[in-house]
Amino acid sequence: MPAIRTVITIWPVKGYSPIIEQILKSAEPSPIKTSLVTTGHPAHPKITELIEETLPAELVAPYAINSSIHVDLVKAGLFLWNDDFEQSHAYAQSAHNAEGSYWHAILHRREPDYSNAQYWYSRVGSHPVFHKMAKLYPGWKPDHFILQCRNQKSPGDAAKLLEKQTKEFELLFEHTFQQAVRK
Repeated sequence: MPAIRTVITIWPVKGYSPIIEQILKSAEPSPIKTSLVTTGHPAHPKITELIEETLPAELVAPYAINSSIHVDLVKAGLFLWNDDFEQSHAYAQSAHNAEGSYWHAILHRREPDYSNAQYWYSRVGSHPVFHKMAKLYPGWKPDHFILQCRNQKSPGDAAKLLEKQTKEFELLFEHTFQQAVRK
């Protein structure tokens, strides 16, 4: 069995709003870090309630909203972090931009509906997160990653894929947050 590489992550990074930092920490360990497929049910129902009840301006405070579509996609990411597939899907599906397609792709990869994930990844176009992932993991491409997730067989494979899944989530969340707020 291949050795499992331990990755120390310093994420969530300080710099999000206090409520986002609270949500990210409260949902630890996130299913994004522990499973390639979703259970379809929120890991922490109270976190889902908190996300639902938080108004967009409250979610990103003390920052001002730059893009309400991206604030909704921050919610999509938070719901996904909590493994709330339905809520995350509703927000991702309502955004008709690259980040909406990207969140949509991740959701369907975790569903697992690999052909649907490939479709949504193809709608993303060229994205800064793709380039960052390829730099961190030489040869990384969305379609290749989907195949690896579908075909993983050993715990060592799963650990490596979870590492990549977590990093992809972190990078997309950071990018989406930066688009959402005006600093």
